[in-house]
Amino acid sequence: IVLGHIHDHLREGASEDMAFCQEMAQRYALPFAVKQIRVRELARKEGLSLETAARNYRYQALEEMAGEMQCADIALGHTADDQAETILSHFLRGSGVRGLAGIPFRNGRRVRPILTLYRHEILDYLRQCGETYRVDESNRDLRYRRNLIRHRLLPQLTREFNPNLPETLNRIAEIHQQVEHFLDFQAQIALAEITKVRTQHKIVLDIDRFWRYFTIVRKYILRNALEALSGKLFRPDFAALSRIEDLISRREIGRRLPLQGKWEVLIDHDGFVLWDGHWRRFNLEIKPGQSAVLDSKRILSISEKLPVNRNVKKVANTYNQYIDADQIQGVFRVRNVKSGDRYKPLGLGGHKKVLDLLSDRKVPLHLRPEVPVLIYGDEIVWVVGFQINENFKITDQTRQMLHLQIKEVVS
Repeated sequence: IVLGHIHDHLREGASEDMAFCQEMAQRYALPFAVKQIRVRELARKEGLSLETAARNYRYQALEEMAGEMQCADIALGHTADDQAETILSHFLRGSGVRGLAGIPFRNGRRVRPILTLYRHEILDYLRQCGETYRVDESNRDLRYRRNLIRHRLLPQLTREFNPNLPETLNRIAEIHQQVEHFLDFQAQIALAEITKVRTQHKIVLDIDRFWRYFTIVRKYILRNALEALSGKLFRPDFAALSRIEDLISRREIGRRLPLQGKWEVLIDHDGFVLWDGHWRRFNLEIKPGQSAVLDSKRILSISEKLPVNRNVKKVANTYNQYIDADQIQGVFRVRNVKSGDRYKPLGLGGHKKVLDLLSDRKVPLHLRPEVPVLIYGDEIVWVVGFQINENFKITDQTRQMLHLQIKEVVS
């Protein structure tokens, strides 16, 4: 057992809370772990509310501590009163099944062993043991919605309408947790079936197959996908999910929907994309006779200068191109395509914007920023995966050539 504490720098008494926990660990001869997080700074940086940032980064810090201390589980102190307050708050907010399922007993390795016990039961036990405890002073501040529910609304409803209201609310949570588990299970199966591409930064889903599912399952698919991408830092609400569905239903290629923080949805040629706007960036120098790693799946290699073989024109393809080496004296550069890039694609009889070429070839929008271009001087030599520049083709006067090749990495 390890006692863990998060110092969030939000309250005046935060340092005293940490000292209390440290003293308790020493008294029981238990290891003590602490993480300090600047919640206000993180909230501003990520564009999150203070409450959301505090919750997300506290959990993240606890997960990090558990990993560092090699702990199998993280035990949290939520009680049945917390559950009742959560359900009432979510009901007033208009939450659906997930909101009315409340606080789960287990979520990954986070467990809540006293979730079925009420606050008065826990305080009675502490008094019997002669154990002291601390109260977060911010819990008394009635400017916060949660505290108004705890200190005013829930007690009044219990007095005037249902003396067993906390128990009733906990029962509502139990029922909705069962429904939530079923819908989540169905959505996970569906998500796996309609996923076309999945990376660390994006998920591409099949639009036609997406629409075959019931409305509620579709929303769970979107929610699960976005939470998986964000590490559950982004939890879309019903309104956000409805906006995403509306965008998808229009099927207008190129339309985007900005979401919370850096997340967005993009309608593309090959489906719809949920992503964080990140793409791989290239900025490399490469000489003849060298190779450059573009990403985990591709290596670009340029041969030494070779005697010209005019039959290579017949074997040139997407991943193998041959250029006139007589005019090459220096180094090449590899970078991402830019919006103003133009060149003379071999065989097309004139200049063309690179992005127009990619559009004509139906390259998905989410992949276009990641298309590498090979540059010599100020000219594009090769849009990797497409034609070389007409100006660098092998002619009757060519004496030496270079072989440009993309090699796929076999994992």
